[in-house]
Amino acid sequence: MRALDLKNWFVEQIRCGQFAPDAALPTRHEVMQRFGVARATVDRVIKQLAADGIVYSRHGSGTFVAPLPGESRPHAYVILPGRTAQTGEGFWKELLSGMGGRVGLSLLSFQDVPAAFSSLVQPGTRVAWDCPSLEHFACIASLERAGVPQILLNRRHPAYNYVSTDTAAGVLESLQVLQSRLPEVRLGAVLPPLDPSRPYWSERQIVFYETASLLGLPVCQVERMGVDTHDDAVGAVQRLLEGDGRVNVVFMPEQSHVATFRTIASERSVCLGRDLFVIMTDYVPTVSDAPGVLALEQPFVEMQRQAAGWLLRRTPGRLQRLLPPIVHGKKEFGR
Repeated sequence: MRALDLKNWFVEQIRCGQFAPDAALPTRHEVMQRFGVARATVDRVIKQLAADGIVYSRHGSGTFVAPLPGESRPHAYVILPGRTAQTGEGFWKELLSGMGGRVGLSLLSFQDVPAAFSSLVQPGTRVAWDCPSLEHFACIASLERAGVPQILLNRRHPAYNYVSTDTAAGVLESLQVLQSRLPEVRLGAVLPPLDPSRPYWSERQIVFYETASLLGLPVCQVERMGVDTHDDAVGAVQRLLEGDGRVNVVFMPEQSHVATFRTIASERSVCLGRDLFVIMTDYVPTVSDAPGVLALEQPFVEMQRQAAGWLLRRTPGRLQRLLPPIVHGKKEFGR
């Protein structure tokens, strides 16, 4: 076990009440035996905990949990995707700066979280995760056990607070728009690989199948990529366009493949907006504003605003909210 892991274990146990204020911690010898770590590692961890104000020592008596501090200004941590915390930094600071000092703010990148764990579980903290990946849910669960209020942005999970895109509402609206235009809707799909590290891909696909079933629309052809490469995307699009021609609406849950689809369709004189229509679950103006494309723009700014409001509450409560996306391309259908 690393020193950081041992420190985080102590912090989590203290935060969730396993060790009460002024209670004695296990002796260094007990910790060494339980976790198989060296005396120097235990000493270093105890020293770090004392420097953080989490424990204190009495000469000849041992190490004890520090009393809880009095009520202080809450502190919010926003965990941003990417290798640095610069992405989205300006928005969050602007959003929370005019709130009269009601809450402090720190921005972290995903990779900074393990080292900052002891700060995240301090009394009065609350945490917002901006689009966390599957790998981050172990840390989210640890913070939950420690009683830290958390909210997830654009990741729907029944066990946690969240503000997320209602993809089902967007897909339903898109299919209903197409039903109003076409005499018959026959669905196809070009799907990315099944990748556990990108669960939102699978979630979007499930929503597509469920909505098609709800409306009684047949899914006539599905082409799934084996790996997420350009060549594999080209192959999947070619297979769909070389089908028997029954498909007139294509669902694509990954926006990076839509440009490939448009290019190959044009080469084959397939006219989007006449012969084929596309539903995509992202919005990129250079790709999404083509004729025949219905694109779901996720309401990221509104998600961030609602999460910021939750962070600023005196006592954060339960919040699980789905926000409908903006469906681009409807004007072409006169709606």
